[in-house]
Amino acid sequence: RPPVAGDAWPAELIREALAAGGVGTWMWDLTTDLVTADSVVRRALGLPETGPIPLERLIAATDADDRAALQAAALAVKGGRPELQVPIRVPWDASA
Repeated sequence: RPPVAGDAWPAELIREALAAGGVGTWMWDLTTDLVTADSVVRRALGLPETGPIPLERLIAATDADDRAALQAAALAVKGGRPELQVPIRVPWDASA
């Protein structure tokens, strides 16, 4: 049966939808300050293909106009705000 409102979406379906839209995801471990990112995020931001990424390195790889907002949001989460939702842009090299 097709999914209906309130159904949980299977993880694989979510991954396929994100990939089709070129959208990446990352998770930040507050205890270590390390980020785990999928291949979309890693490629888009020029980050290593494997291994954890320090949060500061991820922030430095984002568009310069978004870094302050991302840093402020990270500090708010460390201060107790329950979630981090900040849209970020990817630096774009038009000559590439």
